[in-house]
Amino acid sequence: MTHVLRAALLGTTAVAVFAASLWLADEPARAQLSAIPPATGTAARAKVDPTPRLADGTVNLGRVPGEKGTWRVPYIQNMAMRVLGPDGQLLPEIVKAQQAARAGGAGRAGGGAGSGRGGSKSEPWMPWMPWSAAMYDYTSANESKYDPEGYCLPPGGPRLMATPYQMEILQLPEHKRIVMIFEGATHIWREIYMDGRAFPQGDELNPTYLGYSIGRWEGDTLVVETRGFNENSWFDYYGHPHTDLMSVVERWTRPNKQTLHYQATVTDFGAYTRPFTVAWEIPFDVTSEMPHIRCCSVPSVSDCSASSRWPCRPWLNPRHRFTDKTANSPPVAYARASTRSQKSPRSSSASSSTLAATIHSSPVSTATRRSSASANRASSTARTRSSPSRSSS
Repeated sequence: MTHVLRAALLGTTAVAVFAASLWLADEPARAQLSAIPPATGTAARAKVDPTPRLADGTVNLGRVPGEKGTWRVPYIQNMAMRVLGPDGQLLPEIVKAQQAARAGGAGRAGGGAGSGRGGSKSEPWMPWMPWSAAMYDYTSANESKYDPEGYCLPPGGPRLMATPYQMEILQLPEHKRIVMIFEGATHIWREIYMDGRAFPQGDELNPTYLGYSIGRWEGDTLVVETRGFNENSWFDYYGHPHTDLMSVVERWTRPNKQTLHYQATVTDFGAYTRPFTVAWEIPFDVTSEMPHIRCCSVPSVSDCSASSRWPCRPWLNPRHRFTDKTANSPPVAYARASTRSQKSPRSSSASSSTLAATIHSSPVSTATRRSSASANRASSTARTRSSPSRSSS
């Protein structure tokens, strides 16, 4: 009996040792599998197709003729967490901050007070100037309450490539242009000149939200330099500021059909003491086409949600509802926008021309906004009544 038990124990031990050896032998393969990120959206990561090309051999950054497909632009709220070092990898400080945020359950790092945001002090790798750090701290403290894109104003610079939903790239070699169409990013388009032109000089370079873009090919990489930004946008949702001195050099590569690698080097000596580079990847959705969407600008959360599946963000947070009478109320531009539906066409047009100019004005109370709106209506009515008609002259 003892010999039978001993033999059974030895057999069981041998089986266990054999199974353990198989487990250890398979460890590298399992480690590789665990390192593969899960599939995002409908993009199939299991299948990687070769990079498509145009008839002349140029990399095709858009869809293949006869097929569907759009780029699924990610939602990157804080680009300071995407800054690269000289080796092309995330800065070690950012990796440590991300690990600390995950360990603490914050889920994100950097940015401002509350909800894992710590203001400029939480991003010491950013080359702040005193004023840009102070502006970022203010924006962080009010949790991006006055984000210009939240008011349906166009995002400038790399934020175009970090605002979610579909994007399509149209290459027009016969016109020597590239056009990018965005479903998100306030549903705007971008034009890149590929004819070798120089930048306009002096006042001819009129500052705009998207700037003036000139591109060229360096091998299989599309390199685009953009200058002439206005100062009416933020660098990202977290509120990193920029000035009209900003210039951006962007690089797009398509290593395979399913992936677009994006990299941008930002130089703005009006807000930062040295250039910095950010980068991320954009997946290709082979099943989608460009849908229709509108960025709403209504004062009600329920109305906004009902009329757009991506409402403008200021109304998503209950503390941002514009019913308070404190110094944290929104700019007067909101009052002008929200009362348009109640005004006649004549009176609403009188204030619409100043909407964009007042987005960055100092906050005022609800009572002041209503008084200003009433004064505008009364003034417009008085001018209409006092002006002589054409038939009487």
